[in-house]
Amino acid sequence: MRWREAADAAWFGPVVSAARSALNEAALAILPSRCVGCSSDAGPLCVECGSDLGRALLHPSVVDDLRELDVLAPQHRAPAVAAAAYSGVVANALLAAKTRGGLGLIRRFGPAVDRAWKLMRSVTERGPVAVVPVPSKASSVRARGFSPVEELLRESEVQPVMNFLRVRTLTSWGLTRQGPQKSRGRSGRSAALKGQFAIDQAALQNAKRRDRHGRIPRRVVLFDDVMTTGSTLAEAARTLRAQGFTVVGAFCVAWVRPPGGTVAVSASTVSASEETENKPPA
Repeated sequence: MRWREAADAAWFGPVVSAARSALNEAALAILPSRCVGCSSDAGPLCVECGSDLGRALLHPSVVDDLRELDVLAPQHRAPAVAAAAYSGVVANALLAAKTRGGLGLIRRFGPAVDRAWKLMRSVTERGPVAVVPVPSKASSVRARGFSPVEELLRESEVQPVMNFLRVRTLTSWGLTRQGPQKSRGRSGRSAALKGQFAIDQAALQNAKRRDRHGRIPRRVVLFDDVMTTGSTLAEAARTLRAQGFTVVGAFCVAWVRPPGGTVAVSASTVSASEETENKPPA
């Protein structure tokens, strides 16, 4: 319905989003809350746990490859970068940030998103590239009052962002594909997620109109908050490739480390000169 689309556009627009963030921070300052890290009364994140979170987010790493993640249609190499492992205070803070009233915590992750983006740019080929956030279901966004992935990007300096990927409705995607995902392995999740995403053509055309030459980068990088098996990223990549985009990589805030999992490249192995040379486009 047009009225719902208009209401969503207003509610999730920059002005109302800024107002929600300010109200959320004011509420957190007034209302007592427990620390998400240690459960002390100095919440939502005490000084000590805040320091622990900051240290945990300092060194992003290349943790996987979309070529390996995509068991249905493997393509060329496309590195997946994570700001940190999904554990301890990182997991607790990110989980709390994604709940209603958690906008104040999202700001803590902005610098980590920037560092993960810089590492991503240093390990991919140079040239124009845009970031495409992996969307949440509209019902989840309405329940929270915000999209965690979009808010994480707003707290960063990552540019340009093209937000035209959408989750299909149950009727268009198929009711049989719904169900718990966490207990499934990579193959099971990939099969269950097949056809989950679609391109919002109106949003895509809006992105073209915002460019003075009417063009948008055809090389894109995916962004999500958490990577578990990578099946969601792989399905998003398949959807984009079907529309003529080249997915050169993906990055996220946190990565669920599999048993025995290791990282391929850490930020400490990327020299300062490489980071400067491969800076993302302003």
